[in-house]
Amino acid sequence: MAAISSGIVVGEDGIARIEGSRITVTQIACEHNGDWSPEEIQRNHTHLALGQVEAVLAYYHDHKDVRMEADDRAHRAAWEAQQADPARQAWVETIRERKRHRQERSA
Repeated sequence: MAAISSGIVVGEDGIARIEGSRITVTQIACEHNGDWSPEEIQRNHTHLALGQVEAVLAYYHDHKDVRMEADDRAHRAAWEAQQADPARQAWVETIRERKRHRQERSA
């Protein structure tokens, strides 16, 4: 992980997170954009200090365009890799088969 700002790191997946946490900058920003105050966000993530939440929001506003574009690319790449995973494809097919079976029984 590379530190890019005080308390913010970018993982190997290219996603900016709060240092020592799995919580992403994007997640905190979305909660704030959903009308949560920094205090409400901190109460929801009790392991974070209010100063960490405020630092994340400041970082987000200062780097919104570049960082969010990078996060979007990283999330998209992770999603595409997940979709291509043979184990996941088998699991999805199993779920679809179960759904078809239930529909046939109820018809």
